Amino acid sequence: MSLDAYILTASERHREQLRTKNLYLMRIRWFYVLIIGITGITLPAITKTNISSTSQQITFVSLFLLLNTILFYIVRRKDGIRSINFYRLVAVGQIMMDIVLASYTIYIRGGANSRTVILYAIPIITAGILFTSVVVYSAALLSAVAYITAVVAYHLIHNDTLSGAQLVSPIVFYPIVFFIIAAIVTKLSTLSAQTVEQKSYDELLAMLTHQLRHPSSTIAAIIDMLQSDPSFKNLSPQQKKMLGMIKNENSHSVNLISNLLEAARGESKLDSPLAKLEQVNIATLVRESADSCALGSHRAKDLRLNIPDAPVTSLGHTDQLRMALDNIINNAFLYSQAGTAVVIGIGLDPKNIKLQIIDHGRGMSQAQQRVLFQRFSDFSDDRFGNSPPKMGLGLYVSKRIIERHQGTLHVSSKVGQGTKITVNLKRG
Repeated sequence: MSLDAYILTASERHREQLRTKNLYLMRIRWFYVLIIGITGITLPAITKTNISSTSQQITFVSLFLLLNTILFYIVRRKDGIRSINFYRLVAVGQIMMDIVLASYTIYIRGGANSRTVILYAIPIITAGILFTSVVVYSAALLSAVAYITAVVAYHLIHNDTLSGAQLVSPIVFYPIVFFIIAAIVTKLSTLSAQTVEQKSYDELLAMLTHQLRHPSSTIAAIIDMLQSDPSFKNLSPQQKKMLGMIKNENSHSVNLISNLLEAARGESKLDSPLAKLEQVNIATLVRESADSCALGSHRAKDLRLNIPDAPVTSLGHTDQLRMALDNIINNAFLYSQAGTAVVIGIGLDPKNIKLQIIDHGRGMSQAQQRVLFQRFSDFSDDRFGNSPPKMGLGLYVSKRIIERHQGTLHVSSKVGQGTKITVNLKRG
């Protein structure tokens, strides 16, 4: 999906959606009106009853189809830009047309004795497709009023009196049924809208992931090429330092983008199960993440690893787990002073992997620990060195990733004594 699909304003997208739905419903209306017309004409001919009403039905169905056709071609034309209010008016007109069709059918086929009352479900469903719940329930109310009117009109014109028991259905039973249908339609419409919105949101995130990461990936590739080129050694120390700064800032930007997109994706898929699981060597992943974070913070000498040489596996997503580990381990270096040890170890039992990241930094108060895993929790004043400002999404994203892998993430910290982060994952 291109970015152009999201340039349209919300009102323009809504207008186009409403236009498309109107056309879709008009196409469907041609078929069911023809079916109603055919059955209304052929049944009296077969049963030899109500022959006099056949010409009326032919006239009504013909006019109804003509009106539907005229509206269809007006809405279909794109030679002029019509406002959203025009399409709303057409949508309301469609609902009213369906109510009139149902009422006429009730009237022509015996009033309270008619079995075509189900036709009133059509305008309620139409309202659910085109509008929100308020209009759906309004359509149900109008359908109830129209049904009662059609029944009373039929029996008054034909001098056919109704008993109290016969009045129960048009006045009480069927209106209740209409509102039950409205409730069901409203629920289904809400679920459908959420599904469509979620799909669009996921497509937008996927597109943004590509668009935002592509320039950073290109920059990283160019820097790697420059550093591997033989002429790199001819650069001055200042030039090498500037190139290293560009690489570090680019890496920081990639990390920010990843955290932002993962946090946004977390809002929509926080409880969704993981798919396409693979065996991940946690020992290797921790070692790679720890080495990268230590080098990035220029503190390779401070890193202490206690990790088994043998593979330690868990089912999950390598990229997501690496992102979580990078965030946690990078914080250990960020919030502790150079020259103090950052200890990372893995403990095992038959079912679980216990990873601990311990720093000897300033630690955290109880108040800070309570908000540590919330979005945008950033303790800027507690950092050492001149690290760039962060958005406070790293640990929020890490906790979300670990929990999606059916693991847990805990913190233990005291002011002035450092911090211990414990990650528990299932072996697999």
